[in-house]
Amino acid sequence: MTLKITGKEYGLREKCGSYCIDYFHKVYRDKNKSENYTIYSDYVSHYNKRTNKCYMFVKSKTVPKKDIGSIISSEYIVDVHENNTLGVITISSKENIKDVDKNKTLKESTISGKEDALIECRMLEKSCKSKDEWDKFIRPFMEE
Repeated sequence: MTLKITGKEYGLREKCGSYCIDYFHKVYRDKNKSENYTIYSDYVSHYNKRTNKCYMFVKSKTVPKKDIGSIISSEYIVDVHENNTLGVITISSKENIKDVDKNKTLKESTISGKEDALIECRMLEKSCKSKDEWDKFIRPFMEE
């Protein structure tokens, strides 16, 4: 199956990609370091033909410098032209690391499992209760 893209639609996709580059650098990229944590972020731009809107899906991971084994993962869906975050999910993950102090000289640690906690999940004006619910919410924004 071959998708046909018109010249107009191609132009709208290109513009969307350009808008997302600028938006991402202004909002996310320039705020990724502090003395306490580092944030790694990336995004996907998408022109949605059905809604005639430009969306950006952002994923970021915040890694604290002092809390070894902790990561905060966030995902956002943004209407770029409206400068509006339509939804966000944030999950805290922590590796259960044992004997870190004992093994510093060996530079080893023992990982005994991972704990995830949902910190925030909202879609438009509603809250969501799981990653699956979030994934279902964002799908129509990132499809044709």
